[in-house]
Amino acid sequence: MTWKKKRYQKEDEDEDELPKQFPIYIFIEGPRPFAALAGHSKPTTSVPPPLVIQKGPFFHHVTSSFSSLKCSIASHTPCNPDLLAVSSFVWKYDKPTNGTWTKLTTEVGYKVLINSLKKKRSETVVFIYIKPAVKDIVSPYNI
Repeated sequence: MTWKKKRYQKEDEDEDELPKQFPIYIFIEGPRPFAALAGHSKPTTSVPPPLVIQKGPFFHHVTSSFSSLKCSIASHTPCNPDLLAVSSFVWKYDKPTNGTWTKLTTEVGYKVLINSLKKKRSETVVFIYIKPAVKDIVSPYNI
């Protein structure tokens, strides 16, 4: 008598599971501090690193849109979503540490992020680096 191994077909897990979510940390790059000059001596060659403010984590679903990501970032920074410096958005995974930065400035960049996350099997943390938001300009004509 020969025994055949039964092949178990995987059920369609995508229909039963909740949409995949992933944690995001936001890093806001501030201005570089000025290096203090000491009298008439030679200026220091080491430049201090820029001020970086970390926000998060917060969770984002892979089924959500790019505009909902911008609203989430704006609410966690806190900032007006229209004033975000979207042209400066870049992202990378937390591992490897020396991973490449990818632009997140348009819907296409967002789709690259989401498609990349869907291929990952384990939970992945995403770092998003942004520049400070544009400031509101109050005009005397608006008053």
